[in-house]
Amino acid sequence: MLFRSLEWDWRGAESCYSQAIVLNPSHEGAHRSFGVMLATLSRTDEAIREAERACELDPLCLVVNSSAAWVRFVAGDYEEAISRCLHTVGMNPRFSAARRVLGAAYLQSGREDEAIQSLQGAMAQTEKDPVLLAWLAHARAAVGDHDEARALLAKLQRMSERRFVPSYHIALAHIGLEETDQAFAALERATVESDPALPNLVVDPRFEPIRADARYSRLVELLGL
Repeated sequence: MLFRSLEWDWRGAESCYSQAIVLNPSHEGAHRSFGVMLATLSRTDEAIREAERACELDPLCLVVNSSAAWVRFVAGDYEEAISRCLHTVGMNPRFSAARRVLGAAYLQSGREDEAIQSLQGAMAQTEKDPVLLAWLAHARAAVGDHDEARALLAKLQRMSERRFVPSYHIALAHIGLEETDQAFAALERATVESDPALPNLVVDPRFEPIRADARYSRLVELLGL
């Protein structure tokens, strides 16, 4: 199923997810992943239904709850995303995936101080998460702290010399800094990497600043979205 998604074969992936759920309706991982994919395809109601079903099946799973928060985030339901993230963080304050989505949801809600606090707090617990670092760089830039954002981006680039750093998230940092050409260069690298996060650019509200660019339309077409 993931393989088909990485090939951008959305119809094939949907068929596989549907078959998996028929074979095992209680498999929370199938419902969770299917919900995330449906959110990418902007099929919001179906995505929420699958994400909530996964939470019903495994209410204590941090990944399931964070995924449900992400589905709400890309649907524009920031308050529900925040609520779901706080619930997840309450179960494990060190779970960075929930802290990332919480910070992003706060930022989109105009709660900038809380966004920075959430992301910065998560960084204090784990400085080795390049995705978290990129999201913090984006948030710092979005609130006008460009010097700190560039310092974080430089740290990301140094990190990429020693380990894999997903280019999709580097693009996000550049978007915060209004560096459009650099953002598209990073997104181009993400296509080569077959980054599973790449299709999110269609629904992630933080990519709104580049959607009028012709290069964005070509990317969407390449992804079959």
